Amino acid sequence: MRLRMVCVRLPGGTVTVSVSMLDSFASLGWGAWGTCEVAHTGGWATSEGLMVVVPGWDLSSENYRVSLLNHESQHFADYPLFPKLGQPDLEYRAKLTELTLAYDTQHKLLAMFAAGAKRERALPHPFAQWWVMDRIGKRLGSKDWSAWKPDDVRAAAAAELAAHTALLQARGAATVESALPD
Repeated sequence: MRLRMVCVRLPGGTVTVSVSMLDSFASLGWGAWGTCEVAHTGGWATSEGLMVVVPGWDLSSENYRVSLLNHESQHFADYPLFPKLGQPDLEYRAKLTELTLAYDTQHKLLAMFAAGAKRERALPHPFAQWWVMDRIGKRLGSKDWSAWKPDDVRAAAAAELAAHTALLQARGAATVESALPD
């Protein structure tokens, strides 16, 4: 394991986070085994920093920077700000962060979010994807994500993240559990 401190730019500012680079696995787990190494955990955030499963990433790619570093750093930044916030809202915020900062990978992210979206709170990632696609679509005046312009998506995602932050703060940052409807 290698440990390093990284400054990560987020839509709300920069956060300095400890990143543990995890490598030399005997196995990447059941998820990897069950999908013939196609899918597995790529990393996660804790209140102390980020964990990166190195074999899952090209560390020089935008995919790594946006979908791991920015996504998980948004969680890291949100944990102390909104200590009771539930997983669906945390995922919603992190996915908006991805869309705000993605250039080369934005279309792929939108396709993945659209394909996986499900309005079921018990499934935090699909639930967050459903709300991301719904809210961005409303801001852009179209549900046809394939026609959305990249700069418009970035602006809409940033505006939606700012609106969600304001709503969480208005409801009480220390105690709010969710700002997303069921």
